[in-house]
Amino acid sequence: MELSTIITALHEHYADRSGEPTVSDYASQYGEPGYSSSGPVLLGNFWCNCAHGPDADEQNARALERGEKPHYLHGVEFHYPRTFARLEDEGCALEWNDEWVVVEDKAYRTQADSYSWEPTAVYVPDSGGEYLTPDSDPESWIDFAVNNPSRCIMSHTLSDSTLAEYGFAERTCELESGWYDRQDDPTAILEEIQSREDVDVLFKLSGTEQFRVTFCVFVRPREGTELKSRAAKVWRDRLELGTFSHAQCRAWAKVVYPLSIGQDVDARTSLTSGEAVALRAMMRERDGIELTREHAETGLAWIRKYHADAMPQWVLESFERFTFRGEAYNVAGWDANDYRRRPHYVPVWRIHGVNGEWLDYCAAAWQSGRTGPRILRQYDRATDSVYSRI
Repeated sequence: MELSTIITALHEHYADRSGEPTVSDYASQYGEPGYSSSGPVLLGNFWCNCAHGPDADEQNARALERGEKPHYLHGVEFHYPRTFARLEDEGCALEWNDEWVVVEDKAYRTQADSYSWEPTAVYVPDSGGEYLTPDSDPESWIDFAVNNPSRCIMSHTLSDSTLAEYGFAERTCELESGWYDRQDDPTAILEEIQSREDVDVLFKLSGTEQFRVTFCVFVRPREGTELKSRAAKVWRDRLELGTFSHAQCRAWAKVVYPLSIGQDVDARTSLTSGEAVALRAMMRERDGIELTREHAETGLAWIRKYHADAMPQWVLESFERFTFRGEAYNVAGWDANDYRRRPHYVPVWRIHGVNGEWLDYCAAAWQSGRTGPRILRQYDRATDSVYSRI
């Protein structure tokens, strides 16, 4: 008998008094991370509540003692051992239909199985049964969650780089709510940001634990955001020129980047936080700004003189160019004993090799007490992979 015929028969078979079929739905594969099967995934109610299961005499006697009609709960496979043995041989996976759902021929868990679990398929209210999954368009996820403090993007659904492609920049990732004397309120956060800035706000889950969740805030300028201040217009003109000097990269790291993530800055500037977010979006659209040739040569000479041992060999042998992608690194951290008792941001440079390799690093300033290059991420052409170095 064909496997499809068996599945159809189970779909039409009602073993429980609830009126549910033994198999209510099935998928050809899992969509849920961490699960796999060589055969179809069957969702169903695999209980039987009749009076003819294993240990029937003992169980039915107990029912009669309670004054109930003989029946008790047992697995339906007791009645169809050959059928369920065939399903096992075919590599089928059996899941409970009140814990799983099928979306576009993939099975997703809807009930948690651990404290760290996050939903991969998310139900969209008032949609007529629609679910969002990792296969959904990123815009659908963003439309679902943007400017809504009751919704968020899952940590594994859209990467930070994908959000960046849609204009979002991380504002903070230091938020939590739970039982550890801290309850950051998404509603209050949304209201506070949008009372000062004309931006869209998106919440993204960063972790779940037994007694708390942690989350991040991303913002992007709303369509049509104007650059009104003199400082914003100067930065816009610099971006349009297509190259930055070393000093301009440092100024961006000290002023534009901190403002875009909601930090105060030392420098006197007319630039607003919303304009800083818009400028970072412009930078992302350009995929970075190339460092002037003069400053690129100076930077490479600095690396060769002071930190040749810390860099991969290709940086010295096949260097092509430097770019600045608008990112900055807090070399001082948040330790109150560090430099000036506040964050100290420095530019993150990207070194490009002629063969396609690249490496992101920052030069820790002497004020932070942490000298030398900090290699953040690197693309290895040999393995076609990006990995963190810090």
